[in-house]
Amino acid sequence: SPTLAFDTTNYITIGDHFNFEYNNSFTYSIWVYANAVNGTKVLFSKYDSSAARGYVISISSTYGSGPNRAFFGLYNKGSGSVSTRKTLQVYSPYDMTLNTWKNIVFTYDGNSLASGAKIYVNSVLQSLTTNQDTLGSNTILNSESATIAKGNYYDGGYLGGNLGPYNIYNRALSANEVLHNYNAL
Repeated sequence: SPTLAFDTTNYITIGDHFNFEYNNSFTYSIWVYANAVNGTKVLFSKYDSSAARGYVISISSTYGSGPNRAFFGLYNKGSGSVSTRKTLQVYSPYDMTLNTWKNIVFTYDGNSLASGAKIYVNSVLQSLTTNQDTLGSNTILNSESATIAKGNYYDGGYLGGNLGPYNIYNRALSANEVLHNYNAL
């Protein structure tokens, strides 16, 4: 399959597409070959920083006790004190080894809770750590352009490495579907 190479300065802008709401279910399946992660490197972003609204999918060395964690965040008020933020943030304790292809699948069932988010790495469901679970029922919709390999949520969030097959679904895939897709590629 063809891959796209990113050198920490380039990215793809998709436009105002894939605007899922907090109560919609969806899945992102991404093949990633990261060659460097320092801080947070965005895989996909549909986020409006002025309204603190949207969602971000990334690899981050910021969360957890080790580097390179798969991270998923939904926001309808991501700023202010931690007690007033309306955010769902989870990350996987799995260490995303650099310079190796990994299939990362993020699913969300639309229940507004961290329990509705799942992360699979190479088809294996990860136990997740919840950073925040206060999303609530305010909209996360925004009119910002969706981006691949860069986000406006994190400064310097450009990905360095390659992305392979990238699939977006308007529903949460089951564990069997995640395994089937992994084996097919």
